[in-house]
Amino acid sequence: MDLQVGIQELQGKVLLGDHKVQEKILKKQERINELIEKKKSRLESLDLMTQLNPKAPEVLGCAYVVPLTQVEYVGHYGMSRDDEAEAIAMQSAMDYEISVG
Repeated sequence: MDLQVGIQELQGKVLLGDHKVQEKILKKQERINELIEKKKSRLESLDLMTQLNPKAPEVLGCAYVVPLTQVEYVGHYGMSRDDEAEAIAMQSAMDYEISVG
């Protein structure tokens, strides 16, 4: 819209006899056309994203994730689990959640 307003203002100058602004009008019109094409391209891309591929996915592999043992945890992070601190933290979190509904 800003470009169209600018074009209208420049066309007003043309009507008043200033023909030097024709190039500016053409550049603004080219920019509008570029933006229209960009919008069209993006909408087409979005449309493609909404389409489902009927081909079943191919399973390339799987993973089994297990927690670290206490020895691995201490070795990797230099920390150990504190069950008492964990219980206090969980209770504090649950009390807060209950208090805010």
